[in-house]
Amino acid sequence: AINLQLKTLGYANIQQIHHDGSGLPHWVKINIRQVNNDQGKVQHYIFIMQDITSQKTYEQELTKWKTVFYAADWGIAISQEDSLALSLANPTFAKFHGYELCELVNVSMASFYPESELPVIQNYMHIARETGSVTFETEHICKNGKRFPVLQNISAFHDQQGELGGYITSIQDISEIQSLQHQLLQSQKMEAMGTLAGGMAHDFNNILASILGNAELCALYIENINEVFKHKNLGNITERLDAIVKSCSRASDLTNKILSYSR
Repeated sequence: AINLQLKTLGYANIQQIHHDGSGLPHWVKINIRQVNNDQGKVQHYIFIMQDITSQKTYEQELTKWKTVFYAADWGIAISQEDSLALSLANPTFAKFHGYELCELVNVSMASFYPESELPVIQNYMHIARETGSVTFETEHICKNGKRFPVLQNISAFHDQQGELGGYITSIQDISEIQSLQHQLLQSQKMEAMGTLAGGMAHDFNNILASILGNAELCALYIENINEVFKHKNLGNITERLDAIVKSCSRASDLTNKILSYSR
């Protein structure tokens, strides 16, 4: 390939690893230029070698972070300092909001927030400018207008002159987390209700036991004095006491059911 470039173009550029005298590897860029004589034949070659190890290291780091950026399951977007227009976003950010990646070019970050949240977001951006980074929970809006909760981080970045260059926004959809939290809260509420119902049932059962015990004692007492006061009609009292006993029995069954539920 090099010979072909030299033959057709008269020069060639290659990049390869060279080892210095101590055996350390270095990336080098070699420029080869062919010099011909008056008859057009190759007279000699000029080799210019340049150490590009730093450039290669930077490129490799850039490739690594580019892979992380595009493969991350967090939505990541980079916006400009003044207009907040997106200069770059990853596929996850686009997916969260229902967009194709190509649709997000120069879209303002403000369009992803409910209007009522914008003053709060501006305040968080101010904090990011002052401290470098801030994390909080808020809501975002999809392309179809649907809202969804997110955990969001805003980090400010600066250029080589130290001037604010823009913001890096990272978001994670926490809809499922909030759903699980709601289910846990409901479960805890039900558990608390069961504990409360159990306590109330125990107290109610104690009251019923007192009423039932006294009613039964009264019924026995009336049976004993009924012979003494034959001329008195004590039947109504007996019937009423029987009714109390039956009602207490039914109430006791009910409290037992509540206790079973509370367990």
